[in-house]
Amino acid sequence: MPATPTGTITFLFTDIEGSTRLWEQFPAPMQRALSRHDDLLRQAIEQNQGYVFKTVGDAFCAAFSTAPAALAATVAIQQALANEPWPTEIGQIKVRMGLHTGVAEKREGDYFGQTLNRVARLQGVAYGGQVLLSNVTKELINSLLPESFSLVDLGEHRLKDLTNPEQLFQLVIPGLNSEFPPLKTIGTYPNNLPLPTTSFIGREKEIAEIKELLAKSRLVTLTGVGGTGKTRLSQAVAEEVLTEFKDGVCLVELAPLSDSSLVIQEVSQVLKVSEKPGQPMLATIIERLKSSQLLLILDNCEHLIEGCANLSGGLLANCPNLKILATSREGLNVRGEKVYRVPSLGVPPAITQTQPLNSSENLVKYESVRLFVERAEVANQQFNLNERNSKAVAEICRRLDGIPLALELAAVRVKSLGVEQIAEKLIDRFRLLTTGNRNDLPRQQTLRALIDWSYDLLSEPEKVLWQRLSVFAGGWTLEAAEAVCARAPIEEWEVLDLLSQLVDKSLVVAEEQASSQIRYQMLETIREYGREKLDERGQTETLKQQMISYFREFIERVEPHLYRPERKTWLAKVVEDYDNIRIALTWSLTNPANSLQLAASLGWFWYHKSYYREGIGWLEEILNNNPAPSPARAKALHGLGQLYFYFNNFEKAQLHLEESISLWRQYNDKSGLAFALLYLTITFCASGKKERHFQEARSLFQEVGDEWGYAVNLFYQGSEKILYHALEPELVRLGALELEESLKTFRQMEDYWSIGGVLLYLSPIAIREKNFSKARTLLEESIRMFENEGDIYRIQTGIQWLCQVAFYQKSYQEVVNLCQKGLNLNQSRSRETLALFITTLGFAQLFQSKFEQANEVFYELLNLPIKPQKNFLSFGFAGFAGVATAKGDHLFAAKLYGLASSFTEDMVIALPEYIGEVFKPKYLDETIAVLGKEAYDGAFAEGQAMSLEEAIDFALHIPSADKL
Repeated sequence: MPATPTGTITFLFTDIEGSTRLWEQFPAPMQRALSRHDDLLRQAIEQNQGYVFKTVGDAFCAAFSTAPAALAATVAIQQALANEPWPTEIGQIKVRMGLHTGVAEKREGDYFGQTLNRVARLQGVAYGGQVLLSNVTKELINSLLPESFSLVDLGEHRLKDLTNPEQLFQLVIPGLNSEFPPLKTIGTYPNNLPLPTTSFIGREKEIAEIKELLAKSRLVTLTGVGGTGKTRLSQAVAEEVLTEFKDGVCLVELAPLSDSSLVIQEVSQVLKVSEKPGQPMLATIIERLKSSQLLLILDNCEHLIEGCANLSGGLLANCPNLKILATSREGLNVRGEKVYRVPSLGVPPAITQTQPLNSSENLVKYESVRLFVERAEVANQQFNLNERNSKAVAEICRRLDGIPLALELAAVRVKSLGVEQIAEKLIDRFRLLTTGNRNDLPRQQTLRALIDWSYDLLSEPEKVLWQRLSVFAGGWTLEAAEAVCARAPIEEWEVLDLLSQLVDKSLVVAEEQASSQIRYQMLETIREYGREKLDERGQTETLKQQMISYFREFIERVEPHLYRPERKTWLAKVVEDYDNIRIALTWSLTNPANSLQLAASLGWFWYHKSYYREGIGWLEEILNNNPAPSPARAKALHGLGQLYFYFNNFEKAQLHLEESISLWRQYNDKSGLAFALLYLTITFCASGKKERHFQEARSLFQEVGDEWGYAVNLFYQGSEKILYHALEPELVRLGALELEESLKTFRQMEDYWSIGGVLLYLSPIAIREKNFSKARTLLEESIRMFENEGDIYRIQTGIQWLCQVAFYQKSYQEVVNLCQKGLNLNQSRSRETLALFITTLGFAQLFQSKFEQANEVFYELLNLPIKPQKNFLSFGFAGFAGVATAKGDHLFAAKLYGLASSFTEDMVIALPEYIGEVFKPKYLDETIAVLGKEAYDGAFAEGQAMSLEEAIDFALHIPSADKL
């Protein structure tokens, strides 16, 4: 028997891939195979001086004093498994393996610590027959590898519950399989799960139970009081089930919201779903998720129950592959909901005559002890659990009822207090709260007592800052904290030190953003406590006013950058603080002047982020409360008109823009007037009116020296000629020159969004001229520009026009690939965008003679949850007719052609030119030729006479094309 490794250890974890299925199908052969598997692994491990310290089912956990010894055992195992004659029923036994080196603590024959978590995660993402190594182990064995062996760098991967990505390597053993699919790690699947800042302790039983509930139910709500770890548990479950959802996991954090009506808006923003004119936001989200295989996490629903329930009910009724995992202090009360009450972490039993104090080694079996010890070790590197302090640690965990937040708050105190002192103070506090049996103390009261204790240990300035910080809804910057919270007794220069002290005490969390700026946040339970204390002091109203003033000044400072070349950076700054801005807007409604100034400066933000409905709601209410003329009203009216324009309500857009123009003229603000005139002109163009103000706006931009505004005006002036005067060559030529002139300015300013727009509108000219090489170049660069800006709608537009180019060039598989890319972006701004991609995809499949796939796509077009415009219905019926023609059912095809024509104004099949030039001779003309004109006209008229309902019902009962 080899010596038990201590100190720095290399761990090998293994298990058999697909063993559950094999056991169910072949229990007897599997029993023989597992016995042989165990013999081979144990022999190879022990021959290489390894120590098997645990087996669970078919999983082995082994420890080695050196990495080369672990490597030798690993190679011996894989070679022995490959050479073994396994029962024919089950075939080759494939074992996945993970190797990692680090320090671990040994207790009663088992090991504990973060090293074990890491090697388990490595092994968990490997495939059968694959050996994965961490970077640490790779460095220890790299120079010792035999010449024929090698290591493949698989790159950095995010593993479940680990705070930092891990560089992974695959061991290539000569003669054995070395080709495996991409690793199923968290980053492989779409998700917005945050990187954990601390390790996740225990909860294996709860995770398994919640996974089982999710397998049976489409809505599972985790309930419990604040501090029980519902949020972190939901994320841990999501990491476990991520591979089961093709479209990934989407986390929506609802704690910052104060209004239930904003739930749908918040979900749409996280999903990156744009609003659609004339369509409720919920219907748009349903449209986006209808066929998605997604797990949606709604976190912190308790104060928004009605909004969360309405959203969940609507989504579950219409999106069959969607599942929802919610966290709340109470259930949502939605049909089909399964409520899971999150328990506290397991705690050691009380000391009695029959139950003496557990040893320190036994104590770590309890999750609450492991959590407390790990967090205490982080707070004080000198701390360790031993026989001397184990009684106090056990008492702390019992007193705090195993509530994770309470344990973390207590653990941070080991910086300044011994655990014996902490335990003693907790006993004193809870004695004040209870009379009689300690077991009668509710968990919420326990948490409250612990927060009370943490609060009482603070200095007076720390208490005051905690209270004042509680007004922030979605985190804050140092600048915001200084501006809002610095007033007697706290000076501005003191805020940073006090904030750092609250971070050290785990009452505030500091997070570095992608911009390298630090943002601070509070857990919702901590924030609520601070608000209560602030209310008790009677200072809430004062802090609200300071909050309003700061964010009004902030957005006024930011606003000029929101519509300029640097917009991307500044929009991101507003997004970070938008929850706070919403709160400030709500509070400002009691002061009309403040609310108008704040809302007026947000117009460009709402426009660029496509928050049309929300922006319209705020601006209409605030403008109604501020009827008096003012520059702020002029700006707000412009913003409202602009939002109505992009919401396709041109009548209201014109009304508000014209009032804005009148006020700008009154105040002689030439810059504001120029932009309002420009957007009024765009509104006129879109609504078919002849009034134009391009020239006046152009002169005003020149007068105020706004080179960028001048270029924007040129861009819209040129694109208007190209879009609305396509049959007038001279106007199109002038429009192209105007676009080219604006492009020079945008390139000089590195305004990528505007560059993309110009290139996009130059491409139709190249397409009409059949200069497809030039059109491709323009569109590909345009798409790159919009990808840099994250503008999904315009990326989709560029892809649509690329599809036209590919159609003209008869590159039908490229069209299929482009359509799938466009649809996968999951943010159709309008139903027409979605319908156009589906239509284009269907005809591309048809032209490749993939009739079954084409049939399925045209079915989808007619089955869209929100029916598209009639011309798309016409395209769908024509597509079905093409399939019928290819099948040789020409009479049926003729009726479908009649159906297609009945949904167009001129009563002919009006396919887009790039589709029609192939479709007409190959399908329509063939059907006419086969049937003869008289028979064709009769069937055509029969189809043409059908109503919309009859037509769709008729088309959707077409036999499938599976026999083609």
